[in-house]
Amino acid sequence: MNLLATHYPERLARFVIVGAPALFSALWSALKRHVCADTAAKIAFVKWDGCGEEAGRTAAELSALGLGGKLGRWLGREMRQNRDPGPAGRKEYPYGRAHLTKAVVDGHDLRGTEEHVAMLEGSPGLVPGA
Repeated sequence: MNLLATHYPERLARFVIVGAPALFSALWSALKRHVCADTAAKIAFVKWDGCGEEAGRTAAELSALGLGGKLGRWLGREMRQNRDPGPAGRKEYPYGRAHLTKAVVDGHDLRGTEEHVAMLEGSPGLVPGA
């Protein structure tokens, strides 16, 4: 772990694990003693309430982590679609130059929120390979 911290300092802003079985939380409790305290504080477990809607438990927990509003709604929809074999089977995420190409499944833009997409389209140099 120290080797990674030395070469890649402070690359992680937040790591959110949604809907993990209770076993993961128990394992994390045992393992986090071996991870830098600053990094461990950035890892959060959020329960999945089955919908991810604004009024739900998942949305409230994401919002408390600073992932609310439009981003929280986008994440909720992304999580719902990923758990549904229909939309999940039709998803092809764009990478590199293709990230500038619209990718929508059931009205959900896979590239991110409207603000994120506008930022990417306005600054194509931010996209690797663009």
